[in-house]
Amino acid sequence: MFSTGFETFSRAIDRANAWIRDSGVAVLNVETVVLPNLPEVKDTSQVINTRHLMGTYLFQVVRVWYDGDTLKTP
Repeated sequence: MFSTGFETFSRAIDRANAWIRDSGVAVLNVETVVLPNLPEVKDTSQVINTRHLMGTYLFQVVRVWYDGDTLKTP
C-alpha cells in the first residue's frame, strides 16, 4: 500500500479530501501518521523534522478510515 512517490502534505490532504468527496464513503476517522526512516527513499525533499546529521527522516502521511460498505463502485 506504500507509494513510491512523494508530495507535500497539503497536496496529500487535498487528494484525500477529493477522494472522500468523490467516493461517497462514510468516513470513520482521519489521522496523521509519522513514519521514521524509510530506507528505500532516495528523495528527501518532502521530509519533515529532518535531522540530517543523524540520518533520521520523518515522513508524514494521511490515513483515512472508512466504512467499506459505503464505497461507490464504478
